[in-house]
Amino acid sequence: MTKWSCLMVLCLAAMSLTLAGCGEKAPAGIPHTHNPHAEVTLCGHCGQIKDGEKCCQEGVAVCSNCGLHKGSILCCSPAISGVRDVVLCRKCGEVLLSKKCCTAGPALCPKCGLHRGSPGCCKIEKVADDVTGEEYEHAHAGNHG
Repeated sequence: MTKWSCLMVLCLAAMSLTLAGCGEKAPAGIPHTHNPHAEVTLCGHCGQIKDGEKCCQEGVAVCSNCGLHKGSILCCSPAISGVRDVVLCRKCGEVLLSKKCCTAGPALCPKCGLHRGSPGCCKIEKVADDVTGEEYEHAHAGNHG
């Protein structure tokens, strides 16, 4: 092999390890509360709102950088988690139950009112902080960030 071929093999191996992560999951069974009125689920295959009219439509332009539908909510977002669905908080715009979710301190976007620069900033509609609805508590294995 040439010097460049060896370098490429090493780079590809390093990238695959980086993209795959360490494989550690959050401990199974962490109880938490969901409120369907205060969250939006985005499809990990296309980046659109899950089960919405634009979700997984055929013939839509695909982004050459991230592979999701061009212009979708998740397109080129730091919240992309492989092909797993992503749940965003509609109160702050961050990945639901992540360390940044609903924390005080981050600057708010003057246009949408969500955390400036969050995955949902200017892409999803904000709900009131005191939104009520059918909250339910459960526990499941998963990695909420």
